[in-house]
Amino acid sequence: MNPYQQMAFTGSPQQQPQPQPQHANMYTATTTPTNHSQSKKRQSDLEEALKQYKKKKPTDRSLPPSVQAIESVREQSKMYDDLTRFEKRLDMIAAHKRAQIHDSLQRPAKTTRQLRVFLSNTASGQPWQQREQQQFGEMVNFETGAGIPAWTFKIEGRLLDGTTTKANRGAPKKFSSLLKSMIVEFDRDSSIYPESSIVEWHKQPGESDKDGFEIKRRGDQATKAKIILHLDHMPEKYGISEPLSQLLGIKEDSRAGIITHMWAYVKQNNLLDKEDRRVIKADSNLKEIFHADSIYYHELPDVVQKYLIPVEPVVLEYTVMVDKELTQSEHAFDINIDVEDAIKQKMANTITAYMPNHDLSQRIAQLDEEISQTAIAVRNAIVKRDFLDEFSNDSAAFVKNWINSQSRDLDLILGSEHANVPVEEMRRADFYRRDWVQEAIIVAESKLFAEKKSQLSQAKQGN
Repeated sequence: MNPYQQMAFTGSPQQQPQPQPQHANMYTATTTPTNHSQSKKRQSDLEEALKQYKKKKPTDRSLPPSVQAIESVREQSKMYDDLTRFEKRLDMIAAHKRAQIHDSLQRPAKTTRQLRVFLSNTASGQPWQQREQQQFGEMVNFETGAGIPAWTFKIEGRLLDGTTTKANRGAPKKFSSLLKSMIVEFDRDSSIYPESSIVEWHKQPGESDKDGFEIKRRGDQATKAKIILHLDHMPEKYGISEPLSQLLGIKEDSRAGIITHMWAYVKQNNLLDKEDRRVIKADSNLKEIFHADSIYYHELPDVVQKYLIPVEPVVLEYTVMVDKELTQSEHAFDINIDVEDAIKQKMANTITAYMPNHDLSQRIAQLDEEISQTAIAVRNAIVKRDFLDEFSNDSAAFVKNWINSQSRDLDLILGSEHANVPVEEMRRADFYRRDWVQEAIIVAESKLFAEKKSQLSQAKQGN
């Protein structure tokens, strides 16, 4: 609470046991029930406005210039002003950087990494292994499958770090997260081996990622395997059919990349209509693609969509050997794959940190409120100090001026007809340009309106 208001309330002349001025008695005597109800309504409105004011969080954190005139806190005040200016500049830079990050997040950020695939297999229960098992007294168990000739085919993969720095590497991705689906075909006689020769895996929503796959089958002969991998590029890649592929000179790319190549071809050959820049004129190559002499630029994505086909899968070949317990491929297969740049996720995390519901943002808001409350306390202390300083310099004159000021403000608030204002002061034009004049006019007009309304009501009742 403002110290002036506190002192005005505790030291108000209305609470002192002294005779009231004559105009106050006249005002009390002429108060009608209508005016009394209006006064109560005005008081309730003021209380409601005060409640709404208290609900608002303080935002002003500035200190009055008079603080620097105090020798004991001059240095701290200057440091606070410097920090406030520095904070405003820092907020402007942070807001600018957030806008740049928002703009970057709207564009696809990708990087090409290498996926290294390892193929291997293990063998168990093979004839050459059974002879060793019989020497140790181990026999074939048809119920558990122990001792029956079988092999296990393993497919594993991981992303290579390459030239990616540790800061931009991000969380490691598992092998299955980089695939849409996988099909494994085994070349063996189905009449001898009733188990399915084709194994399929398709990514399902909510499925946990895996580092690899294992396929177990029975058999004692070498088996050829074909592995078909459908990669999950980010952003998604598409193949391009003829004649668009021949025109652009690329076989596959993302949808945005293909449209970008189309725009580059249009601009390079000046195919935009000079009168209507929304129209793309077709040259001899584009007529075969557009099937029209011209199209609007917003129709270009629909035209490109007609020539998109599924991208070709990656096909690997391997031979499952059963002549030894562990067999590994002589070569590892490196496959280029487009993945989302890890820096994009970090940028998204940076934006999230500035969201209102984030812990960091809530902590910053809490500190800002504490600083605002402290600044209010300092301003109130300065007002109180100035009040007491003026009182100590000339107590009699200060108290006289203060009582006159409080009396005049009270009369204006209550809407008194004769405010306790010196006549000399009322003769000056500046007196009527003060901030309270407009409010006083409204109060006076409201009072006159209420009186006229009351008189008309009484006249109607008398008739």
